[in-house]
Amino acid sequence: MKRILLTALLLLGSTVAKADLMFDMSVFYDSTTVDKTDYTKKEGHLFIAMPVAVKEQLYLGPNFIVTDNQSTGGGVGTTEIGPRINYYFNQDKTFLVALAWHPYVKFDGSSDTGHSYIAGLGYEMKVNTNFFIGASIVYHSITQSNETTNVDVTTSTVRPMINFSFRFK
Repeated sequence: MKRILLTALLLLGSTVAKADLMFDMSVFYDSTTVDKTDYTKKEGHLFIAMPVAVKEQLYLGPNFIVTDNQSTGGGVGTTEIGPRINYYFNQDKTFLVALAWHPYVKFDGSSDTGHSYIAGLGYEMKVNTNFFIGASIVYHSITQSNETTNVDVTTSTVRPMINFSFRFK
């Protein structure tokens, strides 16, 4: 029994040691002025993933989104956490589609909760063995729920993002 357990642990350890690990970061920034009011939006995504398919084209892991929306009169930020999946259309892992659902959304300075999801298409160019840089178009829908008033507000946007990907074998 000990030999079976030891063999299983060694096989599991060697599988994990060979597993790919990816840190994918995406950023967006926009600043505009309307009627003498300045608006700034900053958004950052962090996706930590491992391949879940034999050809290593399908990656799954947690996704974190932090946003900061500011205007001359104040602002609000959000934190979103949930699972994400990336599918790469080719073996070089350059063309991708991303889908994420965030059941946990926290609005700064508020007791409101919510949920969100994203869908994106992108291209990441290989710079060296472990570093890729690229761009993507992301559809982002977020729902803010207020328990007191029982009102849900949904905001949807499509935006370009710059991607930085660190991949390790």
